[in-house]
Amino acid sequence: MSGRRIEVHTMTLKTESALNSSNPNDVKFGVIPPVKDIIDTKGELVLLPHDKPLSYAVEIVCERFSFKDPTEYALKFSEPPSHYVTESTRKELSGKLVSLNFSPEKVSREIVEVLKGNVDATITTQLARLAENAADPTVADVFVSHNGLNVLLELLERDKITTTDWYKDAFAYALQALLDIMLLSSEASWDRFSSAAVTK
Repeated sequence: MSGRRIEVHTMTLKTESALNSSNPNDVKFGVIPPVKDIIDTKGELVLLPHDKPLSYAVEIVCERFSFKDPTEYALKFSEPPSHYVTESTRKELSGKLVSLNFSPEKVSREIVEVLKGNVDATITTQLARLAENAADPTVADVFVSHNGLNVLLELLERDKITTTDWYKDAFAYALQALLDIMLLSSEASWDRFSSAAVTK
C-alpha cells in the first residue's frame, strides 16, 4: 500500500443511534476502498449492529462505492490468510480492516463456467484464480456446491489440459486447488474420485 494514504471516516447507517450503539455485540471495522489506484482515497468505518446480517454491511458499503448489486460482493479480512468474512466469523471484525471483493458465489460460478467451456489458455487464468481462493474454506464449499469439484476432476481425468503448451502451469494450479478443496471443504468427498483421477 505504498504511496496510498487511506483516510477513514464514519459511514452513515440508518440511524444516528446505531452509530453510537454501546451494545457489546455490535462491531465496528474499517473498509479499504475497492479502487486501489486512487491516492488519498477515503476508507470507511462501518458499524454492524448485532441484530443485522452480514449482508447488511455489504449493502451499505456497496451503496457508498456505487456498486449496483450487493449480492455479487462480500467482505474479506485484509490480514493473512485473508479469508472471507462469514456470519460465524463476524465477531472477529471488530477493529479489523477488510476489503470489498467479488463474492465466493460469483467467483466460483465464473470459474466453473470457464472450466466447462472450450479448452484454451483462459483455463490457466481461472485455475490460478481457483488455486488462489481455494485455501479459504468458504470458497471451497461454494465451489463444490456449484458442481465445481466434478468439473475439475473431469478436466483432469480426460487429459483436457495435459496436451497443450501451457498445461504445466494449468495442471499445477489444478492440483493445488484440488488438494485445498479436499482438505478444507465440508462438502467434498473422496468418493467422487474415479480410478482415473487417482492414477493421475
